[in-house]
Amino acid sequence: MSILSSQQLEIAQVSVNSDITTIDEIKQIYYKLTQLQTKITDHSFQLNITERQELWWNIVELWIELSMKITNIPIDDQYIITNYCLDIIKSLYPQLISDLNNTKFIEKTFSACLMMLNLPYITTFLCKINQTSDDPIFSLNIHLILSVANQSVRFLLSDTTNIFNERTNLLVILINYIETRISSIELRSESIVERILTFFWNVSDRTFSVPILVKIGLPESIVRWLSYSNITTYEHCIPLIAIIHNLSRHDEGVD
Repeated sequence: MSILSSQQLEIAQVSVNSDITTIDEIKQIYYKLTQLQTKITDHSFQLNITERQELWWNIVELWIELSMKITNIPIDDQYIITNYCLDIIKSLYPQLISDLNNTKFIEKTFSACLMMLNLPYITTFLCKINQTSDDPIFSLNIHLILSVANQSVRFLLSDTTNIFNERTNLLVILINYIETRISSIELRSESIVERILTFFWNVSDRTFSVPILVKIGLPESIVRWLSYSNITTYEHCIPLIAIIHNLSRHDEGVD
């Protein structure tokens, strides 16, 4: 199965938003995920690389479909079944994206993550000053998307600059998300901030990405964040220092 292109994703999003999503549709996604989980679990030692990658594409397309639909059903119905779906994806992705020697495989996985993060309701969530009690499932999904993105971005090659150029607005949204929270005394409980910092740590380690990160103002933000008195924990201080180190490996980053 092929991963949806950006244009296909936008068309699908419009289609999904034009109808009311029912809980039965989410249950169908859950049912398909459980089938894939059983197949992977029962045959884990017999699957070759191609088969594991094909299964991963199946999961990603279901994940994209789930991510587009969960915003259109009531929160009470949404949370339990969607949480089950995300738990399955969370348990399977380490097994299925362990074959990191296939450049196309890694690029498609990373691009799919950015596509999901760029869904309108997710960017709206990330732009909100305060999350409310009806947001936990969005938070769980974003955390999982960032986890998979962090796993795959570390293996991108230097010919993938276009992936970042197409998503600079999203990168700015991620920076702004940190900006609105990193000076808060509640930072210790902000796992998405930690995931985004790790994301920029991994992205900045790809030297080809540094000019893009400079262009969107990440170096200035990093210096400002380090000045905050509450940045004392490993989870936040070390990534900031690591990002500065990575940026300094490129001429534009040094400046």
